[in-house]
Amino acid sequence: MTSPVIATYSLEFSLFLELAPSLRTQGAKFYTEAEGINRILKFTKLPYKLKIYSL
Repeated sequence: MTSPVIATYSLEFSLFLELAPSLRTQGAKFYTEAEGINRILKFTKLPYKLKIYSL
């Protein structure tokens, strides 16, 4: 059984490539779906420290 999604974020692919490794080392668990040039991150566990980036 899959864990429930607790948060969803849409990121441009290049930003996703930058952030994904650090999110995983901070304890985040998520899977992705493609939507055009963006990646949708569906979190089942949030990272220990969640940094909010302003674009």
